[in-house]
Order: sequence, then C-alpha cells, then structure tokens
Amino acid sequence: MTMRIGPGRGMIYLLLPLLFAAIAPVMLHAAPVSLKARLDSAYIIMGHKTNLHLEVVKDRKSKGHFPMFEDQDGLPYVTLNGDTIELSKKFTSDTVDLGSGRAQINYHVPLQAFDSGFYYLPPFKYIVGSDTAVSNRVALKVVPVNATAKDEIAGMTDVAEPEGKSIFDKVPDFLVNYWWVILLVILILAAGYIFYRKYMKNGGSLKRKQNVLPPYEEAVNALKALKTKQLWQNGDEDGYFTELTDILRRYISRRFGVAAPEMTSTQFLEEASRNEKLIPYKDSLRELLSIADFVKFAKMRSLPDENEKAFAISMKFVETTKPTPEEEQALKTDIPSEYSRPTQTGRKIKKQAQSSGRKRGSRGASVGNRTSVQSRRGKTGIKRKEADK
Repeated sequence: MTMRIGPGRGMIYLLLPLLFAAIAPVMLHAAPVSLKARLDSAYIIMGHKTNLHLEVVKDRKSKGHFPMFEDQDGLPYVTLNGDTIELSKKFTSDTVDLGSGRAQINYHVPLQAFDSGFYYLPPFKYIVGSDTAVSNRVALKVVPVNATAKDEIAGMTDVAEPEGKSIFDKVPDFLVNYWWVILLVILILAAGYIFYRKYMKNGGSLKRKQNVLPPYEEAVNALKALKTKQLWQNGDEDGYFTELTDILRRYISRRFGVAAPEMTSTQFLEEASRNEKLIPYKDSLRELLSIADFVKFAKMRSLPDENEKAFAISMKFVETTKPTPEEEQALKTDIPSEYSRPTQTGRKIKKQAQSSGRKRGSRGASVGNRTSVQSRRGKTGIKRKEADK
C-alpha cells in the first residue's frame, strides 16, 4: 500500500532541516559554561604535594579566567583555608575539542598542605564574559608526619627560598631587628670619644681653654686700650689707676711667675726685693704703686702729669722686660682662671685694704693717709679730692 504525501506536508518536511541548521549555532552559542574540580588524591602527608584538576567546558572561541589566580599581590601562590593550603600560580593546562564549537580545558594546579586535618576546599570560580561558573567543593585530608628523633626524614619538600630576596637576607636577625640600638650605642661611644679627646686637650678640664696672647702683647694691647678710654681725662682717676695696676700685676704674674694679682702693694714690693729679675725695677714700681694707692685708698685726686708719668712707667717697664723669642714661646700657655678678669683684682685688694683699715680705726687711717699726702705734696703734686665728689 502506497502512502501519498500532500503538497503542503511535503513542503514542511523540506523546511525543517533548513530551520534546524539556522537555529543550531544560536543554541550552541548559548550553551552554559561548566566547571568541575577534583583531586589526584584526597589523602596527603603534611608537606607533600598533590594536583588539583579544574575542568572547564565552554565555547571554543570564548575567553575566560580564574579570578583567584590573577597576580595582584605578587606572590607565586594562592592560599586557601587561612594559610594552611597553597595553590601554585604556575600550573599547566591542555585542551580537548568536544566538537560543535565546544572545548574542554583541563587545568592542573599543584597543591601543598602544611598542617594536618580535614579540609573542604572552597568552590572555585571561572568567568567568561558575563557568565560565571562555580565548581563543586572537594575534600582533603592531611595526615601528620609520624616521626621520631631517630627516623630519617626523606621525601620531604625542600626549604623554599625567601620571597623578595634582598641583601638583608644574609644579615643576622638581631642586626636587622635591633639596628637602631646598635646605631644608638655607636653614637654614644662616638660622643664619649669626642668628649674625652676634648677633655684631655683642655688639660683635664671641662672648661674650654682660653686662647690668650703672650704676656707682652697682651699688656701692650691693654695699655693702648686703657689710653683710648681716657678715664682720668673724664675725672675717673680711681678707675684709671685700678685698670693700670691690674694690667701691670697681670703682666708680672705671667711674665715672672709672681702672684702679683693676689698681693697688696706692700707684699708685692717685698716680693720684688727678693726677685732678681724685678730688683732693677723696684723703685719705679714703688713710685707707681704709691701714686695708685693714694688715689684709690686715700680718696686723693692726681694731677695730669702724674697720670701720664704712671702710664709711662708702666709702658717702659713692659717694653724693658719684653721676653726674648725663646722666653715668649715658653710663656704661650693659658693663665689660671683666677687671673682671667684683671679689672677685678685691684678692686678686690682695695676692698681688703679698706676692710683692714676699718679694723685698725678708719679715722686714724684717714688722717695718716692725708698726712702722708701732704708731706709728699711737693714731690708728687697730688691734691686732696673734694669732699663733695
């Protein structure tokens, strides 16, 4: 029996293959992405390695990636379950053609565990365009190493090189951790050494040495400075003779080694009588000190020619006793600190003399001084200072 197909039905049978051929690429292109995870072994010894296999099925021409393997931190591995499990970013892959524009990519990722226990690895994600495929979870049991001190360790992973090598890797840890303490100690030692050198350079004294001129140069400069001040021209004979005798006493102290700044005029003249170098100048020094003492202690006022004469005596004495080059070289040393302020010495002696005079009776001392001045009036020309002044 023969079956007949009508014209309309025959046309449908002819169009069905063509319609299927047109729809097939669209259906294939819309096929979802799948991701499956599995392990080579679900049991490993702590520290050993196994492989994690990630199987991705997708369209051949589409491109995708694993977000967790993107190199954002610069580390060569990815950690899972805290930092117990590490996945290496250096993995291999192969591709299998499934036909119909589909392909399967197999990723083989090295896995290593560093602590014993039972772990569920989190699901992995693979992104293709706007589609995201999520894998299944796999279980891993990490067995601890049962070892004793006598067991030979073999087959374990080698010690890994440190990440980000630098020159400090070869430096001992205590230097890296406590460098600031070491630097502080070095600075303290350096400061102590500098302090010690400075202390010894100053002759065992913390005070800085004063760079002073030789006795002759210092005395000449001081006398010139005194003359420039014009003290007695301005009515300050007391200050004039105080500075003049101080300059002379300081010079004698440094030049001849006599403690003149601490002596009264009488004591100094007695010392000059016993010093061979000062004996030739004893009379001129006595005349100078006599004038100065009457002005400072007896409240007398000197005449201009006496002021000039006292200055001339001082300058002549300094020039006459100028040290030779050999002597001057020997005298280039710092002076004692008690002689560092020459203008105070005369005032100190003046106060001592006035205090001593008050103990003996200020009235008798004053009358005696006035009598002495009056008896020497013809020789020295000193006149009494007005009471109002």
